[in-house]
Amino acid sequence: MSRNEVPRGLATTLLGRSFVHPVLDYLLIGGGLSLLVTAVVLMSPSHTELLGAGTLSWIVLFSNGSHFAASTVRLYTKPGAASAMPFLSKVVPPIVIILMTLAVVYVGRVGTILDTLYLTWSPYHYSAQAYGLAVMYSYRSGCALEPLD
Repeated sequence: MSRNEVPRGLATTLLGRSFVHPVLDYLLIGGGLSLLVTAVVLMSPSHTELLGAGTLSWIVLFSNGSHFAASTVRLYTKPGAASAMPFLSKVVPPIVIILMTLAVVYVGRVGTILDTLYLTWSPYHYSAQAYGLAVMYSYRSGCALEPLD
């Protein structure tokens, strides 16, 4: 240990450097709240009827909407990102708008395909995000990761 280094306390060693507060970080970013919600749903006597379809639709809309908005803001506000990724920034948005319009017009034919695509892509996407967050937390906590990690 060098002269200027301050020894780390037990709490810092166990929890690492948190973004906001360890409790909030573990509940929201680390997924702890999801475990609590899952337990509540599974322990509910009629867990299939815990939330109505309308309420669940609004929850999904607002929780995913902020995620997509944040990704879009990152793409279009990061200097040079739009010019570095011209296909993603200029070609993909009109394609998505056309596909979503077709999905609304031809909901009977396209709805199940779109639903299958979402249910296939979503777990992959969120697991990749969870891995990225774990790597980010590792670096932030001072854990040196090897290339195979």
